[in-house]
Amino acid sequence: MQRRVVADTLSIACSFISGCIEQKTFAQLGDRLEILLVEDDDLVRDCLLEALHDAGHAIQGLGTAEAALSFLVPERPPSVVVTDINLGAGMDGLAFARAAREIFPRLPVVFISGRYAELRGMAAYERFLPKPFTTPALLQAIADVRKAGGDGAPFAT
Repeated sequence: MQRRVVADTLSIACSFISGCIEQKTFAQLGDRLEILLVEDDDLVRDCLLEALHDAGHAIQGLGTAEAALSFLVPERPPSVVVTDINLGAGMDGLAFARAAREIFPRLPVVFISGRYAELRGMAAYERFLPKPFTTPALLQAIADVRKAGGDGAPFAT
């Protein structure tokens, strides 16, 4: 079982790495956003941080839902949250999004996961991307949740 998890993680990471390389030629979608990224896999998180930074966005990347919750303050909502669903020990990404919505009721969220093929019952300002995905697909999902009317707003840099 452990070998399968390692192989899956490496496969996902390699797909993200190729997405990062692909990102170098992808046109930026819209304004600079303040993105909160919650991803427990260091390699995947680093690649996503690089891809989103290269797209012109400001990103705070954290490895746990608990750390991400402590980062959220009512005066500074992120423009959008990108969170893995499976975050290891502790709170998962779905529980994190529910807790974050207590502070920001219409916070735009993009859920990502290598374990699920789909996610049902999402609000208009939520999207799901199964891993692996391309950087352009992530940027489009981010643009979609922002257009759908979530109340995330850029915070001061």
